[in-house]
Amino acid sequence: MLDAFDNQRHEWFDAVAADGTEIDDDAGRVRLRCAACGHLLTSASQAVEIAGRLHHHATNPAGFSFRFQTFAAAPGCDVVGTAHAEHSWFPPARWQLAQCGACAVHCGWRFSAPAAGGFFALIEQCLVEDDES
Repeated sequence: MLDAFDNQRHEWFDAVAADGTEIDDDAGRVRLRCAACGHLLTSASQAVEIAGRLHHHATNPAGFSFRFQTFAAAPGCDVVGTAHAEHSWFPPARWQLAQCGACAVHCGWRFSAPAAGGFFALIEQCLVEDDES
């Protein structure tokens, strides 16, 4: 768990937009695709600051480190599995795995909490930019 996030454990909920925003809501912006298959996951316009940052780095209990970006929505991802509170990088939020909706590669996590909305944390090496301008 990251101590810096613990100090802001409730404040991040106020900055998170609701899920369900359409990917195609504005033209000419950077779209983010799955690095494995090219499936559209989200766009740069969905980026949202969590704990005061868009870019994060964390290590899980197994010792794997991840660099990831946070997004209000990622309609191209499927969320799978049970929500877990253990080892959350953003307590009190629970996490679930997020995978590409086309090829099912693990591309990050969905964090959520009751009555507070949620956000996606997508692994940077799993994303490729596609400039649609």
